[in-house]
Amino acid sequence: MDHIGHNGKDGIAHLDHSPYENDNRSPGMKSLPFLLEKAHGWAIVNQAGVLSLVKSFDFEDFTRGLDFALHMGLLAQQEGHNPVLVVKWGRVTVSWSTDGAEGLQIHDFNCAAKTDALYGHPHSDTCGEAKP
Repeated sequence: MDHIGHNGKDGIAHLDHSPYENDNRSPGMKSLPFLLEKAHGWAIVNQAGVLSLVKSFDFEDFTRGLDFALHMGLLAQQEGHNPVLVVKWGRVTVSWSTDGAEGLQIHDFNCAAKTDALYGHPHSDTCGEAKP
């Protein structure tokens, strides 16, 4: 995996709010630094020739990470957009990209913001510390 960019700032969006216009347009390479600036803690990674937004989220144990992954599945179903989820003990890595669109779309950035919101939602037991 080649890291294209990374934003290490700490920030959490609200579940019902996204910082991007909700559409499926490709932002273009020139817009990626601006979009990444708003995608706190996410990295743009080249995975087998496809650009993806990737972030890892830490948890106290496997069960909390698994609970987060379950809630991510519900979010993905609601969005009609499916991330790649890797669940390990104490960590879930989320990767958003758009199949057939040669990489990232605005919708991927929206879903990343909603992932952050889910992770930091005060009514969730899955709160933890995110790692890029």
